[in-house]
Amino acid sequence: MRTSQHCKNIDRILPLKMRIGLTVLALTVLGPVVATAQVRERIDRGLVALTVDEDTVYVGWRLLKGDPENVAFNVYRKDVGLGDFERVNEEPIAHCTNFLDTSISPGHGYRYRVTTVSQGAEKQTLGQAYVFALTGSQPWFSIKLRDPVKLKRVGIGDLDGDGAYDFVLQHPDFNVDPYYRPGYWKRSPEPYKLDAYSSQGKFLWRYNMGWAIETGTWYSPYMVFDIDQDGRAEVYAKAGEGDPRELDGHVLQGPEYLVKLDPETGTLLKKQDWISREGFESYNYWCRNFLTVAYLDGRHPSLVKQRGT
Repeated sequence: MRTSQHCKNIDRILPLKMRIGLTVLALTVLGPVVATAQVRERIDRGLVALTVDEDTVYVGWRLLKGDPENVAFNVYRKDVGLGDFERVNEEPIAHCTNFLDTSISPGHGYRYRVTTVSQGAEKQTLGQAYVFALTGSQPWFSIKLRDPVKLKRVGIGDLDGDGAYDFVLQHPDFNVDPYYRPGYWKRSPEPYKLDAYSSQGKFLWRYNMGWAIETGTWYSPYMVFDIDQDGRAEVYAKAGEGDPRELDGHVLQGPEYLVKLDPETGTLLKKQDWISREGFESYNYWCRNFLTVAYLDGRHPSLVKQRGT
């Protein structure tokens, strides 16, 4: 999910004691320009299957921009380990992208897929969903984590180019805030890590953000998006070097970088300097950092980094 923000008074806001630094990273910096029209994500149907009760499964999917106006859909189901996919809807489904399957058996595992129907022709589409039919409602999708960690936040993007969204999880769930108040500051208990999982829950890699990144929302931005347009959503994050912490845990000096991580392995691909600390009044202003994505030219995605508040 992308969120765009519009700042109408940016000329008035930016000179305010130089508390905000903005840098736009063009594609020539982080990857080659390969698009001649506006870049769109290559995503699949986003098929999901969730139990409603012991004999009903909800199946939902995406309507894609390229679908014809009169498109309809068929839903196919396969009992895991038994037989082939069989259609479960009587007539093609038009004017909606969901279906209630009331012909399941509790305690069984099922796979679902969806086809499109247009002008009498049926076509296969990418994406499958799996559900285990429980005795009650489970209106969520879950994956098993490799380690028993408590998560701070989740980034979503297609890491392997198969059209399905994968997950990049940040942990532990610990937050330090730079607000100045006696007794409020907390020393980071351990470095943040980024764990990548596939859409099917397979663990892919772990990246340790290190002691140079304090464990708080302001210090540890990361972004999952296909900026270089190769069909896979790379991971970008703020980074440092070594252990530059003061005795109380603050990081007041040392080099700072923006790093680009390989989406399938988590290895470092590129890095460049982060926005300088110079020009800010105090630590409480310059320690706040952000990343976001914008289509600044209306065609190509750009990564925007910010420092300050």
